[in-house]
Amino acid sequence: MRIMLISPAIFAVSGFCISVLNSFQRFFLAGLAPVMYSAAIIVSALLFRPLGIEAVAIGAVVGSALHLLVQVPGLISIGMRYRFAISFSHPGVREVLRLMGPRMIGLGVTQVNQLVNVILASFLLVGSIGYLNVAWLMVMTPLVLAMAISTAVFPTMAEESARHHSDAVGEVFVLSLRTILFLTIPMAVGLITLGEPLIRLLFEHGAFTAESAHLTHFALIWYSVGLAGHATVEIVDRVYYAVHDTWTPVTAASLAFGMNLLLGLILMRTPLDYGGLALANSLAALAEATLLMALVRRRIPSLDLGPVLVSLGRTVLASLLMGLTVATLPMLLQDRLALPTTLELALTVALVVVAGGMVYFAFSFLLRSEELRVLLRLARARG
Repeated sequence: MRIMLISPAIFAVSGFCISVLNSFQRFFLAGLAPVMYSAAIIVSALLFRPLGIEAVAIGAVVGSALHLLVQVPGLISIGMRYRFAISFSHPGVREVLRLMGPRMIGLGVTQVNQLVNVILASFLLVGSIGYLNVAWLMVMTPLVLAMAISTAVFPTMAEESARHHSDAVGEVFVLSLRTILFLTIPMAVGLITLGEPLIRLLFEHGAFTAESAHLTHFALIWYSVGLAGHATVEIVDRVYYAVHDTWTPVTAASLAFGMNLLLGLILMRTPLDYGGLALANSLAALAEATLLMALVRRRIPSLDLGPVLVSLGRTVLASLLMGLTVATLPMLLQDRLALPTTLELALTVALVVVAGGMVYFAFSFLLRSEELRVLLRLARARG
């Protein structure tokens, strides 16, 4: 901890730089920064293995520095120059200070929520914390897609809001939300269907056994239920931030925290055990997303959510049909492939992912999902 304490100070500056680059629609270096951070940790762990966990801590500090330095060329290219000055009279500074308080509270609520889940899990089956942590990491992977889209569209929404073009803000939001749900809902179904062989492929080493993978998959199933909720919160929060409303998201997050705590205390005492904590998290995320969506029309009165509901129905139906179609594939393949375990798992995961993707897009085409047509047009344009 002593080694890593410098990292928050560096990340504070780096996070600000990412925001500056995003506001200029520059996303490449901002996206490369986390890669540099992770790479530094991996390299440090390999090079300084005799130091043990301290090697990882050193890598985290080096990584945080690279996280900042990799953005410097982009900042120079847009004409940013640093000079030491403090001016609370600038209207932009005063606006940031006004909006920052609720945002800090919201981030605090999120961290406390995670801490409470860990504390509750410590009273349950031995290993529950590990199962929940690994399952949450698995859910975070497709959730990164929602974060990327919401980050990319936020500058556009903020710019249109500053110009008082609320209709344009609504159009960007609706299209982004439909795209996010079109991609993340089938991923959630895929994690439920394919979760166990995927977990075994990635983590079944040393003390992490096939039984550990099975227990982790149980948590992953219930976390996956709330993936659409978490993805929706990522994008709808940006609408409120674009119109300079940071109190509504923090209020919704606080209510979701209370719901998560209450449901967690109830469900952990059922046969679901630690899976009840994952389900509580998912139900709270879905409730938070529903509340924010219900209130967003107060900020954008002209917003038409009808297309979102129609799109959601088609996406859910296509995803369920995909899940039912490929649900038995992992077991069938593993029973018939006489290969070394790792190769067998890799081949199973690859085949099921390809089959699932083809089935999902086929059903989406039959259901005339507009998002599929949009993605195909984008693919042709890029080609």
